[in-house]
Amino acid sequence: MRSTAREVAQRLGYSDAVVSHMLSRRYPGDVQAVLIRIRGALLGQQVDCPVLGPIGKDQCLQEQAKPFSSSNPARARLFRACRDCPSNRKNSGDA
Repeated sequence: MRSTAREVAQRLGYSDAVVSHMLSRRYPGDVQAVLIRIRGALLGQQVDCPVLGPIGKDQCLQEQAKPFSSSNPARARLFRACRDCPSNRKNSGDA
């Protein structure tokens, strides 16, 4: 099934320009982050989250970026688990 650049951008949570720049290999931002989102959102690759169970790589990347919140117990557990998780980009260079 074919998709337009706009449809792909929406699925990834990026702008049309990011997709266009990635396709032309001129994206100046975090290329690895875009590739991780592609693997999770479009290719269905998953990681085993110690808190949420199997989740897409794209969701893992989103969870890593969220700040600590003491008012939300689930968010606090995720924040602590993400710090030491082997899927954390800061620990392994990839999600």
